[in-house]
Amino acid sequence: MQKLLDTSSALYPTGFSTQRKIFRVPSGIYAGRAAGLYQKTAGTIVLVFSDPPFAAWSAAQNVITDSADLPFSTTMDKDGNIYVIYTQATTLALLMVKLSFADGSWTVGTVRQVLMADSNYYPVIIKDRTDRLWAVWTRFVTAESKYYLQAKSSINDGATWGSGGTDVGTTLTSGTASPSYGQVEVFNDRVYAVYTDGGVKLGSRYFSITGSLWAAEEILASGTGFDSNFAVRASADGKLGTAYISSSGLFYREFDGAVWAGALQIDTTGAAPLVVFPNGKPTVLYLKNFGSSQNQLVFSQKGESGFGSAVPLFVAEAAIAKVFVYDASATTKFQDKTAEAASATAGDVLHSTSGAMLKDAGDALYLGMDEAFHFFRVLSSVAGVIGVVTYSYWNGSEWTAFIPNSGNYNFSDSGTGVYLWGDKSQIPADWKRASVSGAVKYWLKIEVATAFSTGPVGSQLSSIPENIYPNVTE
Repeated sequence: MQKLLDTSSALYPTGFSTQRKIFRVPSGIYAGRAAGLYQKTAGTIVLVFSDPPFAAWSAAQNVITDSADLPFSTTMDKDGNIYVIYTQATTLALLMVKLSFADGSWTVGTVRQVLMADSNYYPVIIKDRTDRLWAVWTRFVTAESKYYLQAKSSINDGATWGSGGTDVGTTLTSGTASPSYGQVEVFNDRVYAVYTDGGVKLGSRYFSITGSLWAAEEILASGTGFDSNFAVRASADGKLGTAYISSSGLFYREFDGAVWAGALQIDTTGAAPLVVFPNGKPTVLYLKNFGSSQNQLVFSQKGESGFGSAVPLFVAEAAIAKVFVYDASATTKFQDKTAEAASATAGDVLHSTSGAMLKDAGDALYLGMDEAFHFFRVLSSVAGVIGVVTYSYWNGSEWTAFIPNSGNYNFSDSGTGVYLWGDKSQIPADWKRASVSGAVKYWLKIEVATAFSTGPVGSQLSSIPENIYPNVTE
């Protein structure tokens, strides 16, 4: 299921992979209800919810209206209450709000002060089994020009953090000129802060729930290129997994409560990893770049010999399975440009007769996939001039013309993303597979209605959008 919930003008609508934004109510008559939070505008954080099968979602409910245009974080407790921690817009203070859950809805509570001093960024929040709230975040001290990772807790449901709003809490790192990024997770009666520091390492410290001090730092990885691209998650069967990205690639390490196992490489590149454990199997979801403005959401699962090859999470978001250019006046009318469309080589998606992807009336571009798709992206080395095209799909007996959701794109620039329909749920039910030049697919036909004076020449086509900032729940 894929559903467009909203559009956002914020810089980080769903934040970093270290920050959780989507949950399911764990118990009661509303058990299974999904709640998601995101930043709709630079200052506004909203909540939406849905019940299985998650086809229809509620209208967005404003819960925060004074947030900075920066990533925020949330957590849900066993009763379905949600705690939101965020950076305040004008002061860069760190604030928290509880959304109390009752009778199927969430009520916004009083704004609480976590820290009113210095500049505060990238918070993460969680609740342990004793109902103590924990926050980990980045604090910038202007006088020192340094970033520190901070930790602080509340024993009264967020009403007071530490000794109050001026208490900076525990400083977990020694301070660097570049930001630290942290995540907090509860595992084996310990609160673990896992973090990147200064771009050169991934570290971990823990606080025993029955203790009084943070343990010394344990370095999990070192090198270069460490930033917000990491995630930590505890499994139901006693594993703590972390996936992280450095300049060397994407890696995974696992802790069994006594020893951290060695690092396993998942990929040579990636972004925004997330860790989940479906059926107890360590699985890492992440973004894999396919080309300009094309980030494919993929996953890799751990087996006996390590992690497997990346698999697209959505079959319909991939390289175009079959690409044909059609020249109505050519001797060989159809030419297969599937391989060329999948590569980043400039200017190789064209018909050899016209020298363009599309040129004269009746010429066409056919894009075929094994699953119905609602989006495609084209990158062109030559923009089309003057020409007009029409879009249609096969309904089982004829081609049905339609205007794409994002407008009738006529290939008049260096490339764009075209939303055929708003999301997958809006794809017409009568779109059927058809055979075009011997290939049976779900075909999109783009046909020239008004000839181009200069025909567009393609470089790359895919159905992969510019996915950013994914978030996940199990």
